[in-house]
Amino acid sequence: MRIVKGAGNIERESVQRRIAMVTVEEIKKRTFNTKLSDITSKNREYQVSDAQMAPYLEDYADLALEISDIIEDYVEKHQLKPKYEKLEELTQLSSTTIKHTIKRRDRVTRTTLYKLCVGLRMSLDEANELFRKCGGVLKEDCLEDFI
Repeated sequence: MRIVKGAGNIERESVQRRIAMVTVEEIKKRTFNTKLSDITSKNREYQVSDAQMAPYLEDYADLALEISDIIEDYVEKHQLKPKYEKLEELTQLSSTTIKHTIKRRDRVTRTTLYKLCVGLRMSLDEANELFRKCGGVLKEDCLEDFI
């Protein structure tokens, strides 16, 4: 799409420059080396059973509870009022994300943890306790982990 200004009106015109679009007809005409059923059966090899996932799910549940406690302790210790606005300023996380984290509605990501740890001025040891439950401790050779 290209926006063209003309006589005060904005008109949209479709521009197709060297862009090849695959149509349904072209897909039906073509023969593929792999059948969809072959792809799905291969993907099953990568699926994880409930038993294999259990330890990770427990870690995430523990992590969410621990974060909730840490946030509540920090708010009480520093007498933050209004609570979510101040936490939002400190952590650069939206108040919705903070609430969902406390109430365990969203799974905690490493990015959320980075922001919480920096915003709440946690020590490296305190941060690593949390990161251990979220994919592993912080690594010095990882640029993303350099906080």
